[in-house]
Amino acid sequence: MIGVDTDGDGRFDPEKRLSETRDILTICSSLVSVVRSTVKAQFWDDEENEESEVEELRLAHFSVKEYQISDSIRTGPASRYSIVKSVDHYIAQTCLIYLLYFRGPTLLKSHNIGEYLLAINAAQYWVQHAQQAKKDTNQTNLLIMKLFLSEKDPI
Repeated sequence: MIGVDTDGDGRFDPEKRLSETRDILTICSSLVSVVRSTVKAQFWDDEENEESEVEELRLAHFSVKEYQISDSIRTGPASRYSIVKSVDHYIAQTCLIYLLYFRGPTLLKSHNIGEYLLAINAAQYWVQHAQQAKKDTNQTNLLIMKLFLSEKDPI
């Protein structure tokens, strides 16, 4: 687990994040690459879209994806690194668990958003991934209810 645990109790632990974001490039140097792109983002306190240049982490080559979803990795000794073709339920759950972290003692504010860069993306895209999810929808639905219910409401 790196930061978000979708198994078990489903928690985000900021202490388990990589200490440097570029560490993933060292760990997975032949599997991923960084690509610069321009994105438009609208924040809740802005009326206009803001354009910014970002770095995106992408698979280095289509063959990496093909290997990650292949039967040979899924049944071999590296099976824990395999990826199922439809990962939307994992992405939706990761986003929801990440957002639920901010219902606790750590509230997301303008002064600390730089520490939690996934928050804007998670808030923006979790719905799309939840709609596309074909597996594990019960767990995803529980997390959605948890996000929208107050702490006092039972699930």
